[in-house]
Amino acid sequence: MIKNFLYLGLALATPVLQADEAKSEKLKSFEAVKSIFQSRCLSCHNDASKLRYGGNLSLETKESILKGGFRGPSMKEGDAKNSNLYISVTLKEGEFGPVPAMPPIEAVRKLPRLNDKDIKAIHDWIQLGAYWPEGEKIAYQIKKVEAGKMDPVELAQVQKIHAKIVANAENNEKESYSVSLEGSRDSLDMKLIPAGELEVKDESGSFTAKLDGFWMSDKEMSWETYELFMVPEITRNKDGYPVEVDQIEEGSLVLAQPSPAYHGMSFGMPVRKRPAIAMTQHAANKFCQWLSWKTGHFYRLPTEAEWEYAARAGAKTAYPWGAEANKDEADTYAWFDENSDGAYARRGKKEPNAWGLYDMHGNVMEWTLDAYVKDRKAYFGNKEVVENPWVKATKPYPHVCKGGHWNEGVELLSYSSRVPSNASWKETDPQSPKSIWYHTDIQWIGFRVIRTEKIPTVEEMYQYWNSGVQYDD
Repeated sequence: MIKNFLYLGLALATPVLQADEAKSEKLKSFEAVKSIFQSRCLSCHNDASKLRYGGNLSLETKESILKGGFRGPSMKEGDAKNSNLYISVTLKEGEFGPVPAMPPIEAVRKLPRLNDKDIKAIHDWIQLGAYWPEGEKIAYQIKKVEAGKMDPVELAQVQKIHAKIVANAENNEKESYSVSLEGSRDSLDMKLIPAGELEVKDESGSFTAKLDGFWMSDKEMSWETYELFMVPEITRNKDGYPVEVDQIEEGSLVLAQPSPAYHGMSFGMPVRKRPAIAMTQHAANKFCQWLSWKTGHFYRLPTEAEWEYAARAGAKTAYPWGAEANKDEADTYAWFDENSDGAYARRGKKEPNAWGLYDMHGNVMEWTLDAYVKDRKAYFGNKEVVENPWVKATKPYPHVCKGGHWNEGVELLSYSSRVPSNASWKETDPQSPKSIWYHTDIQWIGFRVIRTEKIPTVEEMYQYWNSGVQYDD
């Protein structure tokens, strides 16, 4: 009797166990595909970006996959060989079926497309009925380089640029000079800033920053020059690499450049002879890398200490006109809320400082390399003297912005004024994740560049141009 009950119990339990095993297998299959989508597909194929980058196909939900995009339904449950989703990942680069080969961007970055294991995972998931937990919506997960490590693709690019700069070293200038880029109606005029010292004052006291000499652009970066970088001939994906790989010339160096903006980044203001605005610090860093490749000279953003040292040009007062925030005197040097007529102005229309630098106060605020910390002396170990100080970023925000801008009161235009960047500057950006190239909500952030007298090492160049914290948390 007992044996019969045991047999009956096993008989009743077996279908339940088999059902649980089948569900477990389907869930495992879904998790494998979810990981592939998050790391390789959803940067383009998400609800916010699908129309511009993803052929109107979102992979965030099962419903959106079944609905498909411009090329029709993307999947037939239980039939992988007739599902566009599966077909696209089996095609070789350059092949065309009912859909193009996916993902295309990896070929440009010299990284492999989906491997056989990933392709099989997508096949098996569809064949098993494309199980998807009810109500689940998956989101893009950025594949970030581990802290302290370098992206091998970016590093290889920096090595090529470094070699070009070193080969061009014999052409180094000794005085101020100008650079003209093909396609720009504007020149880049670089002023020689001598080596020297700056007293840095902070919460726990002051310290002396000892700075090497460098050249600094005499004006904020113009739209005429920046748009050569911002609007590349080849359309870019979110990470800055080309969407259409067949447009790339064999052997050419493909640097990251901005993806298309969702609206005009001048916000309806004039652009001729005006400063470029609304770029992220990452975009400014990548412009410097691009400019270095174009010219054969090393360019980067100034550190906070370099910026203030150059702005002061030996001055000891709070402002170039004196110790007080006097708007009548400020009118000679700066564009601010009471004289700007509600917009930025043409560059170089106010008086320069003693080293020939224009608009160091007002007009547009300027990026520096530094992360924002309240107490820099404590950050540098309470040293009395720090050589070429730089507070390296470990998170997306905040970075230090200097100089004030056209929509700000004169009292905030002092040499020592510091503004921390923050995530609200991208608040209305509809993308997921948010753009690494544009600040959609501020109309007064720009930058200028410097060139150091000493050529950095490959590793140093990499760190100057690749903060590693460009993505919002």
